[in-house]
Amino acid sequence: ADAAILHLRWRTESQVCIPNTHPWLKEGIAFCHNGALPVTDALLAEIDEDLVQSCDGDTDSELYFSLLLTHLRREGNMVAAIRRTLDWLEPTAYSSLNAMVLSNSDLWIISKHRPERGPEEFDSTYYELRWQTNPAGVTSAWSNGIRAAGLGTLLPSGSVLHIPKSGIPEVIALHS
Repeated sequence: ADAAILHLRWRTESQVCIPNTHPWLKEGIAFCHNGALPVTDALLAEIDEDLVQSCDGDTDSELYFSLLLTHLRREGNMVAAIRRTLDWLEPTAYSSLNAMVLSNSDLWIISKHRPERGPEEFDSTYYELRWQTNPAGVTSAWSNGIRAAGLGTLLPSGSVLHIPKSGIPEVIALHS
């Protein structure tokens, strides 16, 4: 395989079961999310009905994925869809919208979080994401606590790491 994503889930709200297990695969795109966001009637109304109906589980994360796919259908490109999705979710009481999105040609690592809303038992760096490319050209990204402190490059909240299948990784600021 050219790329892979892995998500070790710490259940917050929904039950532990196979339908709630990340990553999900829809429309040729895989998705996993670390964080929490409120599920509201407004959120459900913003998502294309077929995507709401296709949800297997009951997690906020699968609805976040469905919202991103809805915006991808409308925008036509992933970065614009990510921007639109994060803008739509900005007024909500989310803790983190950190996510990995994998297609046949690209991997996007979304960094968007509110340190003050992290789990109480962890420090404010809990949602920080880091990344690095090794000498062999393999790029990896991870959440804080997975590797030694300070390893890799911090991916600032409000940015996306775009890793094309063939090309150089690029950090994209979502807003100037």
